[in-house]
Amino acid sequence: MNSGFLFPYPPLVIFFITILVFVQIPVFLCYDLYASCNSKYHCGDIANVDYPFWGDGRVRGCGKPDLFLNCTRNITLIEMRNVTYRVLTVNMATRSLKIAREDYYSGGICSPKFYSYKKSQEKLG
Repeated sequence: MNSGFLFPYPPLVIFFITILVFVQIPVFLCYDLYASCNSKYHCGDIANVDYPFWGDGRVRGCGKPDLFLNCTRNITLIEMRNVTYRVLTVNMATRSLKIAREDYYSGGICSPKFYSYKKSQEKLG
């Protein structure tokens, strides 16, 4: 039987199979990474938070690197310029946070660290 009839150009068939494998494998490997981006952040009273924030099951690639939300004992914390803040509310519609310095909120004495914050012109989303 003539096997050339089924595969008249074996190098061409091998080429297409190779392309198919190398395109499908990276897509398959990336699926798990971004599948967690479909989930929303939940911690205590803070719920349904998504991009640009990440944390608590949402991997780093799901948000901006410096907008990590840390869930500790059902309290959401965010760190900015080496100061930890407690997140009181998150409004995803207006993309705003209501925060309080954790050391003040938890009844600590005034911290010796003081920082001046200016509103950045960069938009979060």
